[in-house]
Amino acid sequence: MKNNAIMFMMDSVIMDSVSTGRCKVSPTPFLDSLRKEGLWTTNLYSHGPYTDAATRSLYTGRNTLDDFGYFFKLNASPVTHYKAFKDNGYETIGFYYPYYMMGKNVTQHIDKLYYKAGFEFGSEWGGIFNYYYDIRKKRSLNDDELFMLNKRLELMFEVWISLYDIIINEPDMVQNMNDILQFADINKGLETLLSEKQKYETDKEAYIEDFLSKGLDHVFTTINDISIDNRISRDYLNSVKKKHSSFFNAIKRNNLKANILKTMPSPKRIVKALGNYLKTKNINELEFLKNYIGGSFFYKQVYERWGTKRWQNMPSTQFQLNFVQNKILPNRDKSKPFFLCMNIEEAHNNLCFFTYDIQDDRLMDEEIGVLYDYVQKLGSHFKGNLIYYLGLRYMDYCLEKFCNYLKKEGLWDNTTILFTADHGSSYSFYPVHNERVNNFHDECYHIPILIRHPGFKQKEVTTYQYSKDILPTYMDMIGLQLSPYFKGRSMLRDNEPRKCIVTEYMGPGCPDMIERKVWFSARDENYLIGYKVNLFSGFDSGQLCEVYDRKRDEKEYYNIVNKIERGKIQYLLDEIKVRYDELSKDTVEYYDKLKATETGIPINY
Repeated sequence: MKNNAIMFMMDSVIMDSVSTGRCKVSPTPFLDSLRKEGLWTTNLYSHGPYTDAATRSLYTGRNTLDDFGYFFKLNASPVTHYKAFKDNGYETIGFYYPYYMMGKNVTQHIDKLYYKAGFEFGSEWGGIFNYYYDIRKKRSLNDDELFMLNKRLELMFEVWISLYDIIINEPDMVQNMNDILQFADINKGLETLLSEKQKYETDKEAYIEDFLSKGLDHVFTTINDISIDNRISRDYLNSVKKKHSSFFNAIKRNNLKANILKTMPSPKRIVKALGNYLKTKNINELEFLKNYIGGSFFYKQVYERWGTKRWQNMPSTQFQLNFVQNKILPNRDKSKPFFLCMNIEEAHNNLCFFTYDIQDDRLMDEEIGVLYDYVQKLGSHFKGNLIYYLGLRYMDYCLEKFCNYLKKEGLWDNTTILFTADHGSSYSFYPVHNERVNNFHDECYHIPILIRHPGFKQKEVTTYQYSKDILPTYMDMIGLQLSPYFKGRSMLRDNEPRKCIVTEYMGPGCPDMIERKVWFSARDENYLIGYKVNLFSGFDSGQLCEVYDRKRDEKEYYNIVNKIERGKIQYLLDEIKVRYDELSKDTVEYYDKLKATETGIPINY
């Protein structure tokens, strides 16, 4: 039988934050130990700096903006991680949150889908609908905008109604949420959704007008009470902080000591930024000073968030792994290999570093003991935000315990495990830049990968790689047939080295590929450039907005776009132009296919 496959997507992990890249003592000692049977890289890049953009490539083995990008998440792609493994005879198991918007185009390839959180309308509003709401305040939506809004609204109805239907009719799929479902009126929620869908289908134009006029006062905002927040006891969290006060005081002390001097902006940088601010009156020129202070005192923000509503919208890593061990894997189909994919969130911007959703003193003492030992050994010998590294240390510890479970169950020697990230992070606060998340800087794109395969002779890949290469490499290592729809390539094969990395995404907000500009970047060892351009306005109409000399300015602090001779970076612009031409053609072809489809989202075969 083929090896089982488990894919861990660790949200927001930066390449040099693992091992000893930024810390004298590694926050990931267990993952480090797996390299002896693993493949890892030093120059792997995500296409985008946040989850929707980044996972579009990671989970399809294709470019992020292929198949109309991530406007429809994974639903337009001819291949996903689930389909690729199912086509190879695997039982496919998903452990997801519903607002990742996996419609039937995706879920038809998942044999067992377990949900772990409720539907977050706020995520849909901020990522998609607020864009059209802002346009509507200024003018009427054009035909293309109305068409795309209708398509996305239909997808939302499909996914949201499906969740409530599953809760009522297939309780096994949501059994890990039983404790929080009691706080929600599921029947009323489903009734409201079905009523809204009926109104929409009766008169789509009138419904959209009403929807956009009401905005966040719409009935959608009143539906979902399925919140992880109902599992978290603030009294218990405060008791933990009091009981382990020496640990929390050490975090405060060491974080301040490390950051006040090590990340302090230089006088040269401050003077240049002040000069730019006086010229442009753009306060964002000085945002790095705010981020410097925020990074130094970030522990205060984290502790304050404990008391806020919906502080976390996902279960902790340990809570999830408990469910995998106790429910998912014991109930798998043992006649075939399984593929399980799950994401873990502690390094994301809702930073946490312990099991916040299980009230168990023994478990908490055990975790704090591991973390406090790490803090004491590390001291102030790190760069950036200590709480970020504690999140990594916590994840590493949970994964080690899970792998010990695999060994105990006899699964370790026939399971290939992939550990990777979707994108990097600004919330390590090193280096300190102006813009968080939506930027072109290395820390938001440069990500790690480790594939542990039993008996594999360790291999380090140093050439440029993309997220789209991860799935082909993972499947190739197991010995599976690769999808003809993959555009990435296996790192196990002899490939011509890439000269540079070209990334692509749609900037902050709605990924409208018709009206908005694509945010391209290209980088090699010499330069990093950022270029923004609409796909239908011609490449030369774009804006070269950022240029960094990566040899003289390793941390990418000084934008020299107005100083550099364009000829020095023309080769990078030429690489972006090649992708621009390819993407323009692909987008037109898919949009024509979309317009010809009366209902649903066509898969881009």
